[in-house]
Amino acid sequence: MGVLVQGDPDHHPAVHKLERRAIQLGLRGEAIRQYAQEWIIDIEDISDFVAEQRQHVVSGHYEALRTSAESPYPVEDRETADKLQVPQIFPTSC
Repeated sequence: MGVLVQGDPDHHPAVHKLERRAIQLGLRGEAIRQYAQEWIIDIEDISDFVAEQRQHVVSGHYEALRTSAESPYPVEDRETADKLQVPQIFPTSC
């Protein structure tokens, strides 16, 4: 099963690069076959939603964009952090 990991600059909706990095995952081989034939359970047409959101970008009203909540993923394993070129984050104790 093949999974590719690539770190790219993240972008603001106005297209300028942000300081943080975004991880892109790519599938190949058996992983792409399973994704296409087994893992997809529904496909929804969101064209109208995208067109609506684009109008917020065009008008510069970025605060009106509906986006998913994001937070940094804590990478606790040193080897993984090194491969991804991100700082290692240790879990906080309860």
